[in-house]
Amino acid sequence: MRSAFAVWLIVASLIYAAVNYYVWVRLLRNTALSSRWQLVLSIVFVCLAMSVPAVFIGARAFGLSFSFAFWPALLWSAVVVLLLFFLGSTDLVRALVWLVQRLTNASSTVDPERRLFISRMIAGGATALSFGMVAYGAREALGGVSVRRVAVTLGRLPAALNGMTIAQITDLHVGRGVGKSYVEEVVRQVNNLRPDIIAITGDLADGSPAELAEAVQPLAQLHASHGVYFVAGNHDHYSGIEPWKQFLRQINIQVLHNQRVSIEHKGHFLELAGVDDPAGANNGGGPDVAAALAGVDPTREVVLLAHRPSEIFAAAKEGVGLQLSGHTHGGQFWPFTWFAHLVFPYVSGLHQHDNTQIYVSRGAGYVGPPVRVGAPAELTLVELHSVEATT
Repeated sequence: MRSAFAVWLIVASLIYAAVNYYVWVRLLRNTALSSRWQLVLSIVFVCLAMSVPAVFIGARAFGLSFSFAFWPALLWSAVVVLLLFFLGSTDLVRALVWLVQRLTNASSTVDPERRLFISRMIAGGATALSFGMVAYGAREALGGVSVRRVAVTLGRLPAALNGMTIAQITDLHVGRGVGKSYVEEVVRQVNNLRPDIIAITGDLADGSPAELAEAVQPLAQLHASHGVYFVAGNHDHYSGIEPWKQFLRQINIQVLHNQRVSIEHKGHFLELAGVDDPAGANNGGGPDVAAALAGVDPTREVVLLAHRPSEIFAAAKEGVGLQLSGHTHGGQFWPFTWFAHLVFPYVSGLHQHDNTQIYVSRGAGYVGPPVRVGAPAELTLVELHSVEATT
């Protein structure tokens, strides 16, 4: 395990160094600034670039959890990603133009002053766009979370359960950016919805209960008439899932580990199931939808809690009516909002998959940079409707 982490760390460090070097070349060396400005800006650039590994090494060494000191480094990492995208896109276009000119034997002579002017315009535009988007995205990520209401009609839901509500909280990522006050606000908003069920669908924290118990403690105040339930996400496993399970049970949150519970209301039942995350496979766990639904009454409606949308394939085979998931963050910030569609079967919102519906929440927190562009944070209130009641 340690050797694998060491290899990952070396590879990640090399990639990070290469990306920063490329951005430095495009912004500072290729723009031929005066030696004084190039020296000053290079020092600033190196300090910002080094802040990212310095913060995470310091956090690991001193056991830091929540601190505003993390944000400049995290914001810089988002700026670098956007600069890489913008500058890389322009270099790709220039390379294609050069290739076309070579293939057509067209003249490729460019006046050096014009080339320098173009380089400076691209560098300035990319810098302005990147910093502007990160500033906007930070405001979106840190400005609170709104409630998204979703109506879902289920064929096997009894008429007596028509209008039952499930408040979904996912991807809080309590830790180096999300602290106790944010969790308290989430709890206040969810309790104000007066849901019948509260479902926490993973990635609760980035750290151990020893570090983050105080920040997560407000979840003890969550209240729903039919209980509060939790399924693990990949980050919960990275943080040590067993201590988190124990802590959550102490604050009256029921953990569903490839299990289900029968929710009774007015003499009728809804089956609520929950599966583990694939990250648990390293410790003998992992998702098992079939085990969670073993022996279920086929006439009862089933709602499945699964951190990753990819569990929809197993859920559809098992006849689940609705799956609630998170994990994707909706891509969190552009251009990852595009790339997310290449990775996940469903990225956000309500979708139909065979005879099963799936709702993917963009999540209430963030991972890495406190930035959201094109994927605002959300808490979700799912209102279940019965076909029998509507007809």
